[in-house]
Amino acid sequence: MATGTREQIVALLRRDQRTVDELAAAVGTTDNAVRSHLAILERDGLVRVEGVRRTPGAGKPAVLYGLNPAADEVASRAYP
Repeated sequence: MATGTREQIVALLRRDQRTVDELAAAVGTTDNAVRSHLAILERDGLVRVEGVRRTPGAGKPAVLYGLNPAADEVASRAYP
């Protein structure tokens, strides 16, 4: 049974916090597509920004996304 991209993102975030690039690689889509899905999931209260991951050297830190602790309750109403 195939699941949608948002469902895959939520399933991945149930396991651990991830960056946009990590999510894009895992679901097989672009980082811009993942950002679009994350924006909708944030709006719906399922996902939230958890922090940042800094890498050695120069560059902008990557934002870490995680599942909102109340996501199970929200998901049952938002995605029946």
